[in-house]
Amino acid sequence: MKVFYLISIFSLFSIHVQAYEFPYETLDGSYKDTTIPIEISPSTPIKAQDGIGLCYGFSATSLLESYRCRELKLNCDDPKEFLSSLDVTSYYERKSLKEGGDTYRIFSNIENSKRKIAKEECVQFSALVHQMVDYKNIMQKDEKRGWIFLVKKWNEYRGIGKDVRRNDCVACLADEIKKNLPNVQTPIDQLKDAFTSSHSMEEFLYKSLLPAQCMEENKMASIPEFKSKSYPGYNEKADANAVAKKVESLLLSSIPVEISICTQKDFTDKCSAQSAHSIALFGIKQVCSSRKNDCRTMVKVKNSYGNTWQLQNNNGWVNLKSLADSSFLLTQNNNISWIEKPGFILIEKSLSKKSVTSLMSTVNSRAGGGIPDEYKNYYGIWKCPGTKYVDQYEPGCIPLK
Repeated sequence: MKVFYLISIFSLFSIHVQAYEFPYETLDGSYKDTTIPIEISPSTPIKAQDGIGLCYGFSATSLLESYRCRELKLNCDDPKEFLSSLDVTSYYERKSLKEGGDTYRIFSNIENSKRKIAKEECVQFSALVHQMVDYKNIMQKDEKRGWIFLVKKWNEYRGIGKDVRRNDCVACLADEIKKNLPNVQTPIDQLKDAFTSSHSMEEFLYKSLLPAQCMEENKMASIPEFKSKSYPGYNEKADANAVAKKVESLLLSSIPVEISICTQKDFTDKCSAQSAHSIALFGIKQVCSSRKNDCRTMVKVKNSYGNTWQLQNNNGWVNLKSLADSSFLLTQNNNISWIEKPGFILIEKSLSKKSVTSLMSTVNSRAGGGIPDEYKNYYGIWKCPGTKYVDQYEPGCIPLK
């Protein structure tokens, strides 16, 4: 019954200050790279959910875009190849947009469909959150403003008597949407129909924000066949360490991973509904601190909090253990999800990790080793001429930063 649990957990999600603190452990400057960072490509640019509880859909979109670009050899930096995060999200409960959901369920539903997704250039998420005109005809850019406006219009419609609904009120409400959200491309007649034919707010949001012309199959993106996976399953027992090991194997196999986490800073044994979050992982490396006699596995987070979050959090590199630990505060099943080619068999893999002892040996062997003075305090990987990388200084090499 985990689906119902996830619905309740994610449904009240919203961004708040403490989400920037835990569990994104970035470590201090004494930790240096001891393995060459592995970053999975292709990968589309960072997107922002702007306060709307669709993180699970954004994570799914990142993985689907990467898979599609890799399998079809497409340029993932080309905006024409971006998938609509709104349409991807709608696969959680088909033909509806719900704040809060399960990434694995999205993958499973797409896998068992025609695997057609609208493109972002036609169904623009940015048209919803950043482009609302206020009563003074000034463009507002507040988080979630357009989404809240649509919810308000739906509630106004529901509060009007049935006799009135059949007359001019629906046209007025649709006109208000076109006026206040000018970059939403949904035709006026479709907006009217969204009011009269929808049975829920989530269905209304879907019909209002996904123009019918964008849902024509010849205009949509095709996703190559894939298999949706999650871990641990309903009948599997695992702990945070097992999840971390699975993440490591997947990332080392060039398969990006979605992980559900708890961003709550102060907790006992249960994650609050507002603190549930979903992120995508696209890289892995090891870092060590000789001063602290400690090594950690770091993963590259692709977070739908946007580029500012990435820059403020070590460009997305955070401690894998802290993420895995926080995930088990949220749920004990389907902590991670991913997609893979049919027939793929995952082999357990691990980083070729350097022990702190060997790191200290490297540090001690550096004394008088001809290292330029400006690099005396660097203990990471060195980039040498050409494509050579080494873990000890050689003439002509520079720090890999």
